[in-house]
Amino acid sequence: SMPEARLDADDPVYLAAHLQERLAKDPRIYEPELVVTVEGDRVVVAGVVPTPERQAAVTSVVREACPDHEIDNRTTVALYGAPAPPERIT
Repeated sequence: SMPEARLDADDPVYLAAHLQERLAKDPRIYEPELVVTVEGDRVVVAGVVPTPERQAAVTSVVREACPDHEIDNRTTVALYGAPAPPERIT
């Protein structure tokens, strides 16, 4: 039988919904607000994540689920609480 990790990619709507659910539940990510769209053999993920590590994990999770797809990770890292740039004294 097929390993559970691999997905049937024939239905892009199903695939996108499944990936969205996986990103919401994966302990590396836990981001239910990410938006996944499937365009042919490309998976596009958009949304905001709290850290660069979380952003990288998005690509990893999608790649594990869809090793044959191109992954376009358009997520952005939120700048909440980022240190302000140092003031320049002129």
